[in-house]
Amino acid sequence: MAIVAFLVAASLGAGYLAGSGARTTETITSVSTASTTSSSCYYVLPQAVPCLIGQNFTLSVNYTGQWEVRYQGYNCLGEACGTRTTNGSYIGTGSILASITVQGAAGQWTLCAQAQKLDASNTILTLAIGGARNSTALAYGSVSACDEQQFV
Repeated sequence: MAIVAFLVAASLGAGYLAGSGARTTETITSVSTASTTSSSCYYVLPQAVPCLIGQNFTLSVNYTGQWEVRYQGYNCLGEACGTRTTNGSYIGTGSILASITVQGAAGQWTLCAQAQKLDASNTILTLAIGGARNSTALAYGSVSACDEQQFV
């Protein structure tokens, strides 16, 4: 019943160039890794696959202005494995709290998301998935986060 956490953050970019009409964005990436001892499990018959496992992740965006968030779920640890099992997007204003299930039998799941401010406000936008959280106050700024879970 071990919980292991790993967090990485990096930033790039600038902000909105006033009067030029050009936009640049700030991109911040955060990764959180944890081990879990509970997940949803069900049997599929008639193949009698012992257990198809999925992991629920909580994704949240908090921003008073308009934003867009896109997410991708992988049946492995990290985005590089290439086994995407879910994806989607939301566009909104204010806060959102969404439960997203990444399915697969590998016992490892990753949910990554990218949130983009759709205006020139300097108000803070915060994106969180599990233990990964990032914020930006830059005009048209964007942030990324990934949360990884492993069944032990």
